[in-house]
Amino acid sequence: MTLRLGLWLLLGCTAPNEAFRPDPQAAPDGMLPLPDVAVDQAPARCVGRPAWPPGTTTRTLASGGRMRSYLLRVPQGYDPSRPAPLLFLFHGFGSSAAAILTYSAIGTHADRVGLVVVAPEGVFASWNAGRCCGIAQQQGIDDVGLVRDLLGVLGAELCLDGSRIFAAGHSNGGFLAHRLACELSEHIVGIAPVAASLNITPCTPARPVSVLHVHARDDRIVPYEGGGLTGTEGAVQSFTGWAQRSGCTGMPVETYSKGRASCQGYLTCRQGTAVVLCTTEDGGHDWPGPASRGSRDIDASAEMVQFLIAHPRP
Repeated sequence: MTLRLGLWLLLGCTAPNEAFRPDPQAAPDGMLPLPDVAVDQAPARCVGRPAWPPGTTTRTLASGGRMRSYLLRVPQGYDPSRPAPLLFLFHGFGSSAAAILTYSAIGTHADRVGLVVVAPEGVFASWNAGRCCGIAQQQGIDDVGLVRDLLGVLGAELCLDGSRIFAAGHSNGGFLAHRLACELSEHIVGIAPVAASLNITPCTPARPVSVLHVHARDDRIVPYEGGGLTGTEGAVQSFTGWAQRSGCTGMPVETYSKGRASCQGYLTCRQGTAVVLCTTEDGGHDWPGPASRGSRDIDASAEMVQFLIAHPRP
């Protein structure tokens, strides 16, 4: 599988498809314009990939000695000859792939930038993200291996851009996104955990990773200050830790401000990465955005898609 994955990254679609520059006029309300970043540097095309109709399908694959299920969402306008970015989206503990696709409302934002979304199902609705959570953690389920296997399968079937492979998740799923950045940074370029701080030690990524961390100050499940049932780092501790791992310099600057939500970030980090912490004063443990019960002063899905797309691997 490692050889297969390496081959598609090297030969299939490693170079991106066309120049994309974030449009300040299209930025969600409250978001400050990002730097003018050329995400795609040179045209390239995939050959022999099958056509995929837009929409969401349920699929399975064998991984770690068991069958695993996942939802594959192909965006509107997908072209099997043009490399597309990919986002792994992980549900929270006790939730499901279908639920996070719904409450995150990620689809609208994914279609806007041609983003393929993969939402796997956890084992007994849980992920092995280090010190947490549930049966997946207790049984030592290899969820990092699941992501490797999914990359191998999807890379052979879809036209994917190896410089724009991302992971995001909510709560237990966000813990897994952190773990992937620690252990699979040769493929995972950026992460966007929501209501989830780093929950694994040690964390020694092989390459710098861009991080957008969204967290409510009044979260009682995964406390903003750290600790709680899972014994996680605090949000600020995770933020500064990732800034150190990614070699960020200077002082954090404000990148978003609206109502009771704001973001601070290091925008000058190694290999073009950035590390941002978005804090809401309310919203608890829910996913912020117009379709959720969390804070509505920031749309976590819109923010993460714009952030991740703007930070490919050089």
